[in-house]
Amino acid sequence: MDLAQITIRLQFLWQKVPQKYLTQGLISLLVIYIAFWSANFTWSVFPQGQQSTKNTAINTNTVSTANKINTAAIRKLNLFGEFNQQQELVKLVEKIESAPETRLKLTLTGLVASDDSSVAAAIIESKGKQETYGIDDKIEGTRALLKQVHSDRVIIESSGRMETLMLDGFEYSKEIGADREKPTVTTSVNRPKKTSLTNRGKSKADPQKSARIKDRVAKARSEILQNPGKLTDYIKVSPYRVDGKIKGYRLMPSKDPEFFTEVGLIPGDIAVQINGKDLTDVREARKALIELRKAEQVDLLVERDGVLHDVSLGLNN
Repeated sequence: MDLAQITIRLQFLWQKVPQKYLTQGLISLLVIYIAFWSANFTWSVFPQGQQSTKNTAINTNTVSTANKINTAAIRKLNLFGEFNQQQELVKLVEKIESAPETRLKLTLTGLVASDDSSVAAAIIESKGKQETYGIDDKIEGTRALLKQVHSDRVIIESSGRMETLMLDGFEYSKEIGADREKPTVTTSVNRPKKTSLTNRGKSKADPQKSARIKDRVAKARSEILQNPGKLTDYIKVSPYRVDGKIKGYRLMPSKDPEFFTEVGLIPGDIAVQINGKDLTDVREARKALIELRKAEQVDLLVERDGVLHDVSLGLNN
């Protein structure tokens, strides 16, 4: 069969093929091709790897942002209540003020009540020995610490427990304040006759003795200023009462009896005034003891055998 015959045969077969179905098939193939080409074009413009990276970055940022919690806002909610330090301190003070009376064998013979812890002090006798203590000082012969000084008592801490030590002569009560029973001040009508011990001493004292006394007083002042506990090295004091009322403070020599007598004092003298402050008045006595720390001159008014005497101690160097 030659080429001409083959051509005629193909034309005859083509004419036998249904033209309608052939056209539909070609159109379908064309649509599939266009769709495939469009898909390839789309992935070439927006690669899968870049899209995945972008999504990962977005997710990472989202997680990072979620981890940043605003703790300040949570704290402001006060889920466990708000701590009030001032309220806690107030409760502590109330607890100390209502402390039971101590059973320790101590005697509170004098005190300086002050809000300033560096000024507050107490004279406490333990086992026959008087010492001056400041806040948080350990009381000799015990394990107790001085914690607070009030007008009629001190608060001590013994074995972790707060206890009350009353001023000698005062009955224990839960209420703090000696001012509730203000002592009666002795009037000038029933006061003994006053004489000047200082002037009398000057006329009899020789210059060498006066100089020696002045040096010893200056030394005593220096020691007391450096260590208030040294006060009891020279003078022991205890309240003197008549019918339950304070009439003054009895003065007795301590570790240095020679100094005690050389300054013009006699064991048993009753001090009723210091630098013009009436010691029979609790308020005045408190002021006098505070001012005494900075005084350069101490003028004592003491009662001796029914007679008042002036005793002057120059503390200026």
